[in-house]
Amino acid sequence: MTTTPKDMARLNDFMTRIDLSVLNDYVAANGKSVVYVKATPKSISGHRWPGP
Repeated sequence: MTTTPKDMARLNDFMTRIDLSVLNDYVAANGKSVVYVKATPKSISGHRWPGP
């Protein structure tokens, strides 16, 4: 799936219409920190990425 300029324009329009302070207040009151275990990165095809 590719993102078109029209898709980005619609997203930008949506983001300007919503009140992010409400979302921020909700996350501050109800959110939890999540720490993910570091894993070996893999590509979409499942092959390991070359390490350093």
